[in-house]
Amino acid sequence: MKKIVPIILVIAGLALLIYGFTTWQDSKAVLEIGKLELSAGDQEQSNQGILFLVLGVIALGGGLLSWKK
Repeated sequence: MKKIVPIILVIAGLALLIYGFTTWQDSKAVLEIGKLELSAGDQEQSNQGILFLVLGVIALGGGLLSWKK
């Protein structure tokens, strides 16, 4: 029973990292026409992606630390 919580935290952390990275990457768009480059981004979606990345690191770290105990 003691090993179930760390495993769940590690899996949740990895899932949050993947979701956060894809959300952060999808918040930006770039259009290149010759030497002209236009870019646009959604700040709210970018912030949400970064939040999921931070939560994923915390969950992954907590799962790994509690697994070693």
